[in-house]
Amino acid sequence: MKRLQDLKRLSCEALRLRMRRRSAPAAFSTSAASTAALSQSAAPRVSQLDMGAWSLPHPRKSSGEDAFFMSQAMCHGVAAPTATFGVADGVSAAADGGEFARRLLAAATERCRDSTAADPQELLQSAWAEVSSVSGRSTACIASVDEGARLKVVNLGDSGCRVLRRRPSARIGVVFKTKPQLWEFNCPYQLGMLDGVVLNTPADAITSEVQLLPGDVVLVATDGCFDAMHTLEILELVHRDLGAGERAIADLTESLRLRPQHGLALVARGAMYAQRGEHVLALADVDAAIAVDSRDALAYLQRGLVKISLGQREKALPDLDKACELRPDDPSVWLNRAVCRLQLGKTDDSLADFNKSLDLSPRNTEALGNRACAYVDLGRPTEALADCDRVLEIEPGHDLALFNRGVALAHLGRKVEARRSIEASITTDPESRRRAEAAMQRFGL
Repeated sequence: MKRLQDLKRLSCEALRLRMRRRSAPAAFSTSAASTAALSQSAAPRVSQLDMGAWSLPHPRKSSGEDAFFMSQAMCHGVAAPTATFGVADGVSAAADGGEFARRLLAAATERCRDSTAADPQELLQSAWAEVSSVSGRSTACIASVDEGARLKVVNLGDSGCRVLRRRPSARIGVVFKTKPQLWEFNCPYQLGMLDGVVLNTPADAITSEVQLLPGDVVLVATDGCFDAMHTLEILELVHRDLGAGERAIADLTESLRLRPQHGLALVARGAMYAQRGEHVLALADVDAAIAVDSRDALAYLQRGLVKISLGQREKALPDLDKACELRPDDPSVWLNRAVCRLQLGKTDDSLADFNKSLDLSPRNTEALGNRACAYVDLGRPTEALADCDRVLEIEPGHDLALFNRGVALAHLGRKVEARRSIEASITTDPESRRRAEAAMQRFGL
């Protein structure tokens, strides 16, 4: 067997899953770290699941060789408590390793759209069948969580999965980890071909199943993460992350015990509950804050945001209206109402709010990018293009601005420029590729 060189050491893709005992479902979010938070009652039924991901390419590899995907159903605008997610690591020795990894997980994303807790082994097999003729090689680790809090994992190569759990001592420890598969040192099992010979197939992968408990954290990552960080470093970071939010809520709770009518503390604790997906507790706190002070603009804004997270946008509007009335010089209140109105199809009204927000904060890229969407909806692509160009002046390489710029150019009939801009918006996230390919097909690019 010819030795395969994998030069990547600093790049990594990672997904993290956190499980806790709560009653309210969590809204879907994506951030610099992938988090999935679950809760269950006495019966093993999950009621909460938050997800996100981070990607850190090798500094000498502009597009990176790793990829990730996450698939989670939405129910009435709220994330459902089941999900399938995974990572893949393209092999450097294969010229198209990164592209192969991204296509593999793009295929997985499409395959699991109708089943948010798809069987990982079957999913990897079907995705592999779709891309096996593509040049390149890749490791893969795919996992799913069902409503019974059962984690299923299929792993091939040296990407992997860890389940972290808080011990009685309150420290975090590893209770499960996948075993890496190597032909030799620095030569992992991998999907793909070498000199016309298939190296590995999904049948060579190791499958595992773990019953998750409240408070568990599941980390799925490529070897770049596990090579760069010692297990103790990972555990320390998770322990610190979980403890910080809990300590902050505990401090606010103690403050409210001493001063129950402290409106700012109620709003702050409500915001923290909302970030954790505990919407019932969040609403209780902001309702209490409004009862203390009926002119608390931040409380109305927070209550509106919680309702939006629950998919209740029409019910959120009166709260956002009140926030705008009470705090007219705050660009964030106008921006949040503008986005809510845009999502409800009230495009003319949303445009007025975006304009007001940008009058107060002209360099707000979120407001500019969303206003571009409103302009496109209103059939005003020239103005949409100007907003996208402004975003790119402030934040060069902004992927959504590049994508929306391409859409605006397509509406203007400038197809070559449109395709170039949309292609430039593609990141390591397979969803960005799916979005770009759908747009190019729609506009005939």
